[in-house]
Amino acid sequence: MKASKLLGISGISYVVGNRLPISALVERGTIGATAEKALAANGLIYFRESHCDSRELYISSVEQTLNEAGLGISDICGVVFAQPSVDWDLESETDLLHALGRVGFESGPVVGVALQGCSALAAVLSNAMQLVVTYSRPVLVIMSGLCCRGSGRYKPHLGTILSDGVSSAIVSSEKQQFSILSFRTHTNIRLSTAPKSSDTSRYLNQSYKTISSVVTETLASADVLLDDVKLFCGTNTNVCSLEFLSVSLGVKSDRMWSEDLREMGHLYSCDNLIALKNAPSSGRIRTGDIVLLVGWSPYTVGAVVVKLVS
Repeated sequence: MKASKLLGISGISYVVGNRLPISALVERGTIGATAEKALAANGLIYFRESHCDSRELYISSVEQTLNEAGLGISDICGVVFAQPSVDWDLESETDLLHALGRVGFESGPVVGVALQGCSALAAVLSNAMQLVVTYSRPVLVIMSGLCCRGSGRYKPHLGTILSDGVSSAIVSSEKQQFSILSFRTHTNIRLSTAPKSSDTSRYLNQSYKTISSVVTETLASADVLLDDVKLFCGTNTNVCSLEFLSVSLGVKSDRMWSEDLREMGHLYSCDNLIALKNAPSSGRIRTGDIVLLVGWSPYTVGAVVVKLVS
């Protein structure tokens, strides 16, 4: 979808857990030495672990976002939230609502986005932009990258380590750092039922087609050519997933953003927002540059085209 009104993102912030080497998981007996070597070969050297109450992480990220955007919580009309996984439960939901209450958000629309896996940013922005247009006021978006209760941190079938963190930002018509040019999200139901372990080639072929189609349509909606994109940011599952994404997009790997993978590990849908936060200070993008964000989950692909404006 093309942004019907010039809206944008500002106040991007994130809070992550303590930086620990993957070897810490070996010492705990969580993974073996073979798994550690495999993860390292895939670019995963450190992960982030938090023992803080999830409410404190939400509060810290939101307060940073409001401060950077120059807004108070009373300026916000609503909240759009992306949950990290299917392990999300009533206790997790209560923690989020308590955190919003503690930062002063008393009432208004609070929209939760599910069924997106690690690809939630496009769906979150779609919901946020609708609220901005409806209420003519800024919207707070929150992406949870917290490893939920009962979830193991090591995901051998994905070749990744899950980290703990929260990212947040403001979507509004004013004080933009990035203008939102277009976005699209697409779920391929066939991929949700595909026997990935026994038919990897078929699964990857379907994923390739889905990624290519979604990105092509998103760029066309923004009237942007692939060569116009300065930086490509994907889901930080591992190096192989970023390489597969670069092949699917038809771009060289040096145009991909991979700087966060080694230090952060994988933080669900937070990966894209964290990349947007860190890319400007890295020198990889400058004012006027276009960035393509692609979230790739087992069966859902989300793409967002933004332009750095300040």
